Amino acid sequence: MLKIGEFSKLSRVSVRMLRHYDDIGLLTPAYIDRFTDYRYYSESQLPTVCRITALKDMGFRLADICRMLSFYDDRQRLDECLAAQQAALEAQAEDVARKLRLLDSARKRLRKEDTMAYNVTVKTLPQRYAACVRMTIPCYEQEGTVWGVLCAETDHMNLIPDDPCYCSVTFLDAEYKEKDVEVEAQKTVKGQYPDTEHVKFRTLPAVTYAGCTYQGGYEHIGEVNAAVAEILRREGRIDILINNAGFGACGSFLETDPEKELSMLRVNVLAMHRLFKFVLKKMEAQGFGAILNVASSAGLLPGGPYMAGYYASKAYVVSLTRGVAEELREQHSPVYVCALCPGPVDTEFNDRADVVFALKGISPQLCVDEAMRGMLRHKTIIVPSALMRAATTAQKLVPTPLLMPIMARQQKRKLGKDTFRR
Repeated sequence: MLKIGEFSKLSRVSVRMLRHYDDIGLLTPAYIDRFTDYRYYSESQLPTVCRITALKDMGFRLADICRMLSFYDDRQRLDECLAAQQAALEAQAEDVARKLRLLDSARKRLRKEDTMAYNVTVKTLPQRYAACVRMTIPCYEQEGTVWGVLCAETDHMNLIPDDPCYCSVTFLDAEYKEKDVEVEAQKTVKGQYPDTEHVKFRTLPAVTYAGCTYQGGYEHIGEVNAAVAEILRREGRIDILINNAGFGACGSFLETDPEKELSMLRVNVLAMHRLFKFVLKKMEAQGFGAILNVASSAGLLPGGPYMAGYYASKAYVVSLTRGVAEELREQHSPVYVCALCPGPVDTEFNDRADVVFALKGISPQLCVDEAMRGMLRHKTIIVPSALMRAATTAQKLVPTPLLMPIMARQQKRKLGKDTFRR
């Protein structure tokens, strides 16, 4: 038998804690002298103390440990408890990591080493002349019926679309209805035309739309969503969304900072995806709208050595937009989506990505003009500048094994390097 002090040394558990274990029934001494109240422990209790200590270090509470000791030799039940604790700790670790990222971002903003900025602007479209069809349809999903009537009655009239031409739907009921929905389809046109049986030509009042541009880390994307939601609350609708967020990381995949790459993916992929889906649902419910996802010509290429993560992120934007566009077309949705895929543009992107483009970038104004022209033509993929359109088309004719070394040399020129560690 060992005195409590001796047992304390062997078990590496303080005398105070051993007494506490005794009080809660976790570890009772093998013998207590009834005259002196001295506690004595058996050497055979040392494995039990080791189990208690190990479970404490795993994060289990003493009450849980007391219960687990009763079935410690049951390997299946013990493994179930350990697995549950592991899952709980992993969730805690993710939460702690997120909080650390937020703290780091906040400190950087305080030191002005990082910036987070977004700007939601509301613009007004002027009055415009439009062909309109007002009908009562069984449900919202049958909106295509109204457009079918408009097209059928105006096909022979050779209508001249307005520049730009806006197609929209107005839901005329004061609240959501399960059936018998009153809607009006509208298409802006130039000139004057006589009314038909169902199509009426009239001047539409001015409307507003909201656009949001965001620069910063993914951790603050909630603020962007909140800004968009506030516009929805205040204005009741969003006509056009320019979904433009992104930055790049350049260098050998073996050497680039993994945290910067993950941050890039959160902005280029996750933030874009979340805002795209959020606004698309709102536009589908309101019955009209257009979304332009800003991708890159990199998303049209088979891969980008020394900027592999960035190329992959922009390929995601292109692929997602193409897929959703086809879904909306098959469903006769009034919402139009597209992807803008520019090459180099004279912005602060170079500084953020720590690169110097081998090709001279186009001006932001030219990029915007090309984007607007593409949207007016309802193109799904818009590539600004004739040079970049030619380049993205020509690369399809070059076998990938030959194209990759060429692209690798171009990427290394961005970094001012001709070779990398092998």
